[in-house]
Amino acid sequence: MQLDLFEHSQDVVLRNAVVDAVKRRDADGGKAAIAALAVDYADDPLLPDMETLCRHMEAGPLPSVLSATDAAMLLQDAEGRLEPAARRLLGTAAEAWFSTFWLALANAIAGLSFDPRTENLHAAPLCLRAGDWPAAIAAIEGIPSWRRQPIPLCWMIDARFHADGLEMVWPLIMELAWMAPRRASLLLPRLADLRLARLVRRFNTEFEDSDTENGFAWFPAWLLIEDGSFADKLKLAEQGRVTPPERCARLVMTLLSLERQGRHAEVVDNRRQLREVNGTLFAMYMQSR
Repeated sequence: MQLDLFEHSQDVVLRNAVVDAVKRRDADGGKAAIAALAVDYADDPLLPDMETLCRHMEAGPLPSVLSATDAAMLLQDAEGRLEPAARRLLGTAAEAWFSTFWLALANAIAGLSFDPRTENLHAAPLCLRAGDWPAAIAAIEGIPSWRRQPIPLCWMIDARFHADGLEMVWPLIMELAWMAPRRASLLLPRLADLRLARLVRRFNTEFEDSDTENGFAWFPAWLLIEDGSFADKLKLAEQGRVTPPERCARLVMTLLSLERQGRHAEVVDNRRQLREVNGTLFAMYMQSR
């Protein structure tokens, strides 16, 4: 029985030797450990991943500058082959281990301009993958009119949330909801904030049009009705194309201010405008009055 246990532990020891070498980025040590494992355990299911990562380490650092074509090929290979291999071999340590590659690739394509048709070929999303929030913010700020474009605005929300917290990105979230509601509805759950998740869940439950294609555009207006303190965040949101959802949110913000001032005639007029823009939200607003 002891011999059986020893035999069983040998493959673990040999496999761990490979893992340790990969974590150290020791290509030669990794190759030697792989060879030792293959002698007695040639059918180990992780051997192909080990060999893939060792070849990757042997290839050395990336060039300091890459063309869009070469970067696209490297990115495709990393996503389809290298990163999955790292996750299978290293588990939770894979993300930190692979961040070095993402940052190197980001630096190599730092000179490429943002193109929404090839959004992944930009330094910003690569810095986000690496968890380098300041570098991501700097890369996004280098995009002309980044705040007027859904993709870089989405990136900035992600980066600023991780760097500065939820309170700092509420205005940007509102702008994205109006500009690209579908993208906003997909981004917010990924931020993994409990308060934000509860609010989004309540909106999806309480607002009857939340499941329509652009339903999330009404989230800021609903949010103001739910909690008037968000008016301070909305004041910092830049004006967009003044779509009905944005107009509705700004009407609610105006109403909150007028009510505090006791300006009854103007309250009545703005309530009428709110009812004309969205009767459902008007009814929800009046329920709290």
